[in-house]
Amino acid sequence: ILFEYECTPAWSGGIGSFGGRTLCVNSSGSVTYYEYVHGKPEPTLTRTFDGGIDLANTIDSIIEFHKEDIKNIPENLDNGSLDGCFDNFTFDEKQIKALNISQVDVEECKKENPEYYQDYSSNIEHENTVINLYLEIVKAIKFIVPDIKNSDIWEYWDVA
Repeated sequence: ILFEYECTPAWSGGIGSFGGRTLCVNSSGSVTYYEYVHGKPEPTLTRTFDGGIDLANTIDSIIEFHKEDIKNIPENLDNGSLDGCFDNFTFDEKQIKALNISQVDVEECKKENPEYYQDYSSNIEHENTVINLYLEIVKAIKFIVPDIKNSDIWEYWDVA
């Protein structure tokens, strides 16, 4: 796996409710999207798109460019959240886990919630880095794989 993002709800609405989604790009540039339902071990929806070697090389270059940043991110991020979605990222060989990851405006956070910023400033920096990297990769996927750009798989993803 070259890149993967998996989002799994920390809660369950019961059997048959939404169970998560995964976006995966392998080293050949194949992009696979999965949706899951609670109570079913196999994906309930699978879509595959061919990005080819151009996509693989582009994502590999993005990851290589951010190699030091990725290396410095802890494998487990903690923003104090106790609910939301488990967010699991794979950037080449590095896996990063978070709960309810979110991008934070640092200056606004310092003003509006200085105590939170003081407690979680390092985590905020790492989460912002992960999200920015994710968005850069998604932008590349949408640019290189025309079939995926207008696909309904983006309906639930908060991406550009």
